[in-house]
Amino acid sequence: MDMPKPDQRHQQLAKLAGIWCGDEIMPPSQWSPGGTAQAEINNRVALGGFALIQDYCQQHNGVVTFTGHGVFTIDGDDVLLYWFDSMGFPPNQFRGRWQGNVLQLNSTGPMPSRCTFTLSDNTHYQFEMDMQAADGEWKNMMRGQYQQ
Repeated sequence: MDMPKPDQRHQQLAKLAGIWCGDEIMPPSQWSPGGTAQAEINNRVALGGFALIQDYCQQHNGVVTFTGHGVFTIDGDDVLLYWFDSMGFPPNQFRGRWQGNVLQLNSTGPMPSRCTFTLSDNTHYQFEMDMQAADGEWKNMMRGQYQQ
């Protein structure tokens, strides 16, 4: 029997591979007074091309303020993201799909959230994280612009 091979779904996910650096803006929230930060994101293809591993590090004034680790994989037409971070919450699972060069993933955990990756070319992307408030309204938690 032939072993499975990554396909176009995995290749699209691999477009996020690389070391990305950029500036981030956080509006005031219950977790932060808001402000700006810098981030480095190391995304690498793993497991024979079937996964993308992300290591994220955010700094403010040269001090690490937040770290995270993500594992992206494919489930049918969906992209899954398993997210672990330094906030101390249990791991979170996001699910979503590509719409052209935009990947939007949603989590329905205790704090519903969504993240959106918008690839503008092979060397730039934008990321946004939104949280859903108790009244159902989505509030932006963070927006970043990154380049390789």
